[in-house]
Amino acid sequence: MESPSTADSFGHQNHELNEWRSRRDSGNVSIRLKSSGRLHPELTSGFTLIELVIVVVVVGVLALIAVPSYQRSIEKTRRSEGKVLLQKTMAAEERHYASSNRYSDVVGSNGLGMPEVSEGGYYRVSAIRLENDGQFAEITVSPQAGQAGDSCGDLTLDSTGKKGATGQTAQQLVCW
Repeated sequence: MESPSTADSFGHQNHELNEWRSRRDSGNVSIRLKSSGRLHPELTSGFTLIELVIVVVVVGVLALIAVPSYQRSIEKTRRSEGKVLLQKTMAAEERHYASSNRYSDVVGSNGLGMPEVSEGGYYRVSAIRLENDGQFAEITVSPQAGQAGDSCGDLTLDSTGKKGATGQTAQQLVCW
């Protein structure tokens, strides 16, 4: 007579063998050798090559859409730095006009006392054009460094409040 543990062991092995046969017949099984030397069925798992290729393609398409959008957002954020420089310089021009009844064409310490470069260094005051014996002024700031490729190009602001841009996208609604 067999001991209960031996019979249980054989019954368990028969159950595993029957389970393996049903998986084998379904075509969804791989076999590996256990350390005891007997065959042990195991369901296949993981990703197929085609699934991985599909994921890579989807990620690539998302990157093609997201990266240019991100870059435009960065340009727009940096452009606001140029606008701030323009507005601060024009405010200094108005203070100068109030005290001397004419606009100044000098930005630095000998003129308006304003810095010529924006805080982040992305824009520089490139020109102050005066007309009518200093009664009209137009200030131009030019992008530089990481902003040099901005599609709006130079930004302008004159003493009447007219805003402009000189680049490829020189539309006031887009650039301002």
